[in-house]
Amino acid sequence: MSDQTFKQKASLIKLLVLDVDGTLTDGGVYIDANGVQSKKFNIKDGMGITQLREKGLHVGIISHSRSKSILDERARMLGIELLYSGKEPKLQVMQRWLKELSLSLEQVAFIGDDINDLDVIHKVGFSAC
Repeated sequence: MSDQTFKQKASLIKLLVLDVDGTLTDGGVYIDANGVQSKKFNIKDGMGITQLREKGLHVGIISHSRSKSILDERARMLGIELLYSGKEPKLQVMQRWLKELSLSLEQVAFIGDDINDLDVIHKVGFSAC
């Protein structure tokens, strides 16, 4: 992709949607002796998300993770209001958000890292893996 094409696509972005496991985390699931799960988030991602929100971009998290309470807390810490954790296809969830926000697929950047992210990666205006 040329610099000009990259800048053109990036200028349209109004919503960043993120996968969690392997994207916002190191991909590991920590389980203690009592069966309690935890995840390790990178603090630098949090700073970037905060800066995007301060510039007026919407940020959402879509995950097929079973750790909804952990995701709820991380989203709360970062002021992220768009959050989905469940088994519904990610593209369907994102399309609902687009309708609510009056945005198009071209205005979305998505970062994911797994097979269940491919539908979204191929549809949005900008994607990374």
